[in-house]
Amino acid sequence: MASENNVVHGDGKASVYGSARFVVSYWQSLLQIRHGKENDRKGKVPIYDSWKLEKEQRNKALHEQKREWSVPPQGWSKLNVDASFDPISGEANLGIIIRDHMGKVLLSSWKHGLRCGSSVEDAEAAACLEGVQLINEWIRKPTVLESDCQNLVLSLNYESENRASFSNIVKEIKSSLSVISEVKVCKIGRECNTGCFWRDHAPTCVHELLCHDCNLVSN
Repeated sequence: MASENNVVHGDGKASVYGSARFVVSYWQSLLQIRHGKENDRKGKVPIYDSWKLEKEQRNKALHEQKREWSVPPQGWSKLNVDASFDPISGEANLGIIIRDHMGKVLLSSWKHGLRCGSSVEDAEAAACLEGVQLINEWIRKPTVLESDCQNLVLSLNYESENRASFSNIVKEIKSSLSVISEVKVCKIGRECNTGCFWRDHAPTCVHELLCHDCNLVSN
């Protein structure tokens, strides 16, 4: 529309009729976006559509998060990472455990009193990087990586630019993951991730809770 192009790209001057047509056209475009209509006759598609699709895919992935710990496929390993952060001292504690398809512990590691950022998400990312590096050095199998940190899982599963405080660590993690033949990154419930660390050496007082949270594997 000439009037629309003049208002947007020209000198900004337009007749009352032309201005009215522009407003009507603009309103129709908004309705198309709102109701998910097809591209217009010029082949233009609102940026909103791609953003909406990506958002729906992310929400679907989060809704499908696991609530119970389960063994990985045969021939695979499973890496679970967790972390805590004390905002007062700025210190973090990291926990890492790697199991095979029978639920047997292949490797475990923990660190505490570390300074690796300014939030629990930074600590979670640091634990993930440590775990992936251990996979590459000692395990070298297709791996399922599980974390209860939503933003970390989203950052690892999508290629879009990450501006989070832990973005540099995410880049390192992705670089290390690229060496592994096959990788799946999954979001799990916090209670499930806690259970997987305690499972083999659980105190009597929490044994019943862990039996509920985890699928125990018998030999």
